[in-house]
Amino acid sequence: MAFRPQAPALSAESGRRGSRGGAWSAHHHGAHDRADAHLIRELLGRQLYRRAGRRLFQAVHRLDRHPDPHRHAGILCEDQGAGASRPLRIRHDVDQWLRASREGLAEPIDWTIFKKGTLPAEAIVANGHGVASNIQGTNLCYRRDKFPNGGPRSWADFWDVEKFPGARGLCINDSPRTLIFALLADGVPPDRLYPLDIDRAFKKLDQLKPHIKVWWREGNQSQQLIRDGELDMMSIWNGRASELKEAGVPVELVWNGAVRSTSTWCVLKGAPNRKLAWEFIQFATQPKPQAEFNRRLYYGPTNPAAFEFIPHDIAVVLPTYNENLAVSIREDDEWEADRIVALEERFTQWLAS
Repeated sequence: MAFRPQAPALSAESGRRGSRGGAWSAHHHGAHDRADAHLIRELLGRQLYRRAGRRLFQAVHRLDRHPDPHRHAGILCEDQGAGASRPLRIRHDVDQWLRASREGLAEPIDWTIFKKGTLPAEAIVANGHGVASNIQGTNLCYRRDKFPNGGPRSWADFWDVEKFPGARGLCINDSPRTLIFALLADGVPPDRLYPLDIDRAFKKLDQLKPHIKVWWREGNQSQQLIRDGELDMMSIWNGRASELKEAGVPVELVWNGAVRSTSTWCVLKGAPNRKLAWEFIQFATQPKPQAEFNRRLYYGPTNPAAFEFIPHDIAVVLPTYNENLAVSIREDDEWEADRIVALEERFTQWLAS
């Protein structure tokens, strides 16, 4: 079955933008690029129609006619004045929705639809205003053909330009992950990362800055850079690297030191169809729908029971597989949400210096 990296996980998240309506959104990182309503229909179409109703099913079709070409996915909103639906571009990741919930833009989880105890505790996010849909990893990745005797296996190796020479790349618009990688490279134990020592991280980044050939921005760009051999090693979203490997590109994905990020289903405050939206989210977070999605897009299910329906050869490359969980790091959404603006400003200034 073909793996389709451009198809984002069905998560709903928002930053600071609001609207007069709104029901749900389709997320990237992830994922990170644009909603793929074809896959939504293929995986969930019949049950979506039966369980969520004709109106929401038609909304999926409308989304397909209004694809968002930007890296962030679209949130499907209903403009009650115009009577039309339109996509609103948004951020991903739970820290963005946490900020939105603090500003009064988010509906709390409807516990008349979700029964208490049916969601894993870690799936309840954004202070009870969101439900985790899937987990993405940002990993170290390298080309095996460039390192026939073994490539970098940690961020300390990534920083070691003498032992592992080659063209390097990092993400320009994900400063928290880059700072974490720098601290890991400097020897900070994973369980002592937070609160991040920002000064120490930038000092470590100073060492590597002259050796970064490309600061990449888009998921497609990251794939192209390592597929075409312009980069020998880089940070990359795990689903992007897995798709390349499946296509025969000689890349190796390293789980040691990867950072896990959460995509989140959520509903805008005051959305006219909010009950219908929560009914759909309740369905989409059940084990079988999650498993069917993650069998095609290699990000990790948030419902552990989904692994019962995922083949082993796929399960082992997902971020929430036990062995990958053991060596990767979960981002601290609360810490980042409180500091993201200052972090991004300082990172931008550092890049320009």
